Amino acid sequence: PTTIEVRYHTHNSDVISESVDFSLGEINTRKGITFYISSSNLGSGTKIDLNVTNNTGDSIRVSHVAIQFGAQVEKVIENGYQSWSPVLRTVPGSVNQARLSQAPFILGTNFADIHSLERQPGIDQYLIARCHDYDIGMVFLDGRAHLGTFDIDGSHIGARALLDDIELSDSSNRLLSPLWFGPGKAGQLFSELAKLWGQYCGARTNSYSPVGWCSWYQYFADIKPEMIDKAINLSKGRAIDLIQLDDGYQSQIGDWLDPNESWKDRYPQIAKVIKENGFSAGIWTAPFLVSEKSKLFESHPEWIARTPNGEKFLEAVFNPMSWGGWTYALDTTHEGALDYLRETFSTLRQEGFDYHKIDFCFSATLEGSRLRDKEMTRAQALYEGIKAVREGIGDDAFLLGCGCPFGPAVGLVDAMRVSPDTAPFYSPMGSVGGFEESSPAAKNAITASLLRAPLHRRIFINDPDCLLLRPSSIVMSENEREILRATVVGSGSYIVVSDDLELYQEKQFQILSETIALGNPDEVLDIEDPFATPLTINSASFTLSIDPWGDSRPESDLERETIIEAVEESGPWALLFRASP
Repeated sequence: PTTIEVRYHTHNSDVISESVDFSLGEINTRKGITFYISSSNLGSGTKIDLNVTNNTGDSIRVSHVAIQFGAQVEKVIENGYQSWSPVLRTVPGSVNQARLSQAPFILGTNFADIHSLERQPGIDQYLIARCHDYDIGMVFLDGRAHLGTFDIDGSHIGARALLDDIELSDSSNRLLSPLWFGPGKAGQLFSELAKLWGQYCGARTNSYSPVGWCSWYQYFADIKPEMIDKAINLSKGRAIDLIQLDDGYQSQIGDWLDPNESWKDRYPQIAKVIKENGFSAGIWTAPFLVSEKSKLFESHPEWIARTPNGEKFLEAVFNPMSWGGWTYALDTTHEGALDYLRETFSTLRQEGFDYHKIDFCFSATLEGSRLRDKEMTRAQALYEGIKAVREGIGDDAFLLGCGCPFGPAVGLVDAMRVSPDTAPFYSPMGSVGGFEESSPAAKNAITASLLRAPLHRRIFINDPDCLLLRPSSIVMSENEREILRATVVGSGSYIVVSDDLELYQEKQFQILSETIALGNPDEVLDIEDPFATPLTINSASFTLSIDPWGDSRPESDLERETIIEAVEESGPWALLFRASP
């Protein structure tokens, strides 16, 4: 480290930025900010602990604290802060101009700090970077304390703790997330930082990984009870142990206990039916979103977060097709809203749902005005919201995060979507400008799952999104479907199909059985070199060699058994090998 910098403003809104040379012990800035810094060896790297004290004689609102490191970075993994955010190999200083034309809420959906996108890629929570003759890994070990992002220029890396203008009264202090960093080889550093991160936050790495069926990619929001009945009947005897109802059963976003007209005679009894047939009962919610048409909004508008100036409700997600327009962000710093979450999810659990997919979780971290935002960062707001859900469903229920910033969720969720939505087509068929990599497409789900593989079983179970095997109603070649299947097995074997099983012939059921039998979801994953093409993912059982972009050609490996071969004369390809004894 070379310097440490703090940015804050006073009661009269003067913005102050101070920078001092980095050293261990006590450091004082000219205007009265005191840093207490210690370091210790941890694994192959170093852990830095940092405490910030306000000795200015006045209350201040702190924007961020950053530690600067000297380093000449040549390559980096862009990695936004939530499940669907862009994940790709790039270079420092690369600015996606198309993104900058998007509305702030779109940028805030994908990245922790939208302002940094004007000068560089978005790199949140952890860093994997390649310098001239060595690699660097960094991670904020406690994502529950605050969001973190990394700034890179030609000669420096800045690890920036985003404190979101929390208030520090005179003589008060704030302990920041420990920062771990180490030099070495990128793949090994990735595995190590994920392991240390999970250990620090008490990650739920021993949870059971289900094999399931989900309604979304076949029926989307037009799901009806008879479709669930059909899935139950056709899943019997197929090694499937979960039936999950997705979006489309609720009357309004926010009113999770009130079914719509199609479901009024079958909900919540459907959970009992699912369980009586020998399956776990799963349900989708978006707990931190509220429709203005909902009973929740009508009865408790004070539970809704507001824009930064406090003038309007904070718009979070626009969905005119299924939800009728805008939904707003729930204020998860409000105790009344947290009680609502606990009670709602306790009821869902009592009704029989023991698998819970919570979606659009980033809504709790969008920049806005919340009841307790003087004392709580955006990360803490999300942490409190997920914790309330966990308290409602109990410790023994399964919790899957989706559209969720990773840091605040570690230790609370069992599994996490690590990719954008898959789709019944390989390449994107349209995208928001600047966000092609996070648009729904099988290729995007595959790529993100590969570049986040080392997180699996270290901070949570990785969910690469659903496996699609149906022979019709799909625009993917046989080879592309095999690439998707190889990725699902080779990136952690979180197997959930999302097809109308009535479309299956015996061939598809046989492929599903073989895929389930192959999987070993309890093994951690390592990536040999995240900057290489092809990518190589290793576990104790498998080696996955894959090029989802089609930029290289495969080489045969006569020493290992090939389990899945998805190779054509040109284009993307994948080879799944049995690991060498």
